Amino acid sequence: MIDSQRGQMKILIVQIGRIGDMILTTPMFGALKERFPGSELHVLTSPKGFPVIRMNPHLSKIILHRKGIAGMLGTVLTVRKERYDVWIDPKDHGSSESSFLARYSGAKEKIGFNKAGKHVFTAAVPSEQENYSLHAVERNLLSLASLGCAVNNARRPELFVSAEVEIRTASIVQGKRKIAVVNISAGQATRRWSTEGWSRVIERCLQRNFDVAVAFQPADERQAREFKQRFPDIIVADSPSIEYAVALVKRASLVVSVDTSIVHIASAFDIPIVALYPDVEWNLNKFKPLSTRQSVIVSSSPVSLLDISPDAVLSRIDGLTAQ
Repeated sequence: MIDSQRGQMKILIVQIGRIGDMILTTPMFGALKERFPGSELHVLTSPKGFPVIRMNPHLSKIILHRKGIAGMLGTVLTVRKERYDVWIDPKDHGSSESSFLARYSGAKEKIGFNKAGKHVFTAAVPSEQENYSLHAVERNLLSLASLGCAVNNARRPELFVSAEVEIRTASIVQGKRKIAVVNISAGQATRRWSTEGWSRVIERCLQRNFDVAVAFQPADERQAREFKQRFPDIIVADSPSIEYAVALVKRASLVVSVDTSIVHIASAFDIPIVALYPDVEWNLNKFKPLSTRQSVIVSSSPVSLLDISPDAVLSRIDGLTAQ
């Protein structure tokens, strides 16, 4: 076990992946501050992950990492100046980029995944094969075991937004008391669902007296506007950053979404959710919803959600909202 009885430490958590990866890393921040209340906690993040954590009160500093040779060298120079006591990269699989950054970080102790025959990290995390049945939150928290932090399966992501974002979102949903957030977008083609399906979901939520807010990525704005024409009472609000999605979802009474970061935002606030997933076991294990009330529908295909029938989703909405 790493010697963690040294009072105040300067700790860096490395998460340079996607938005959803950063959301599921946030439980580590609270766990570390509980274990080491006097610690100075920094995070190395990609530009995509930055909006997720920029308002997080547990963090003393956020360092941006950019891809490419120039970005790598810039990150190394920046982190070496900080003289970290502990470097934590919770990934449970090999990454040449992560290994390079850790090797030249200058950190006294490094926690992360060692490739076969390599010893870049002084404290190794379990592999993704060993973690196969675990959720990403549990996997991330396991990286803290060598620091004496207990893994708490009840931990949810912690998300914070600025007062400006809160005020703007409140003005958009003013007077709405029972909001269903319907997320029509997906980061990958294999996660997209049918226009007919989303149309029927919106219609059913309106029938069940929800005020419907459509969440979408910029690429799907046209489809969102078409839904607005068909259902004039729904909310179609622009989201300049992920913070606006967070502020919207935290006000929801129900979320319906495909497998994307919206699922993890709902989990952060324990919002009831109906979620659509492809038939990929490891993916469901790692990224399933953490909300207390949830209903997951799994496609029969690993590369498409289109065989999930609208009737199946409507049935899950009815069952969840009847509880």
